[in-house]
Amino acid sequence: AGQAWPRGKDGVPLPFVAQLDLAEIAAANPETPLPEAGSLAFFINAGAVLYVPPGDHAPTPAPEGLPHAFREGGYP
Repeated sequence: AGQAWPRGKDGVPLPFVAQLDLAEIAAANPETPLPEAGSLAFFINAGAVLYVPPGDHAPTPAPEGLPHAFREGGYP
């Protein structure tokens, strides 16, 4: 089992927006202070960044009650 999906103080799940491969960053910039392997997963609204260790991981299904990341013109 992996990490729990991050939630805001209100208990609502945070929308996932991006994941960066740290090995690719290290290859492009050997001086990076970031870990050389794994990835960083970014979530918006209250905001969270999770470190995902290297390895094969099954995608985590989105939790029930996950809100839309944004609303444009009043529609998600």
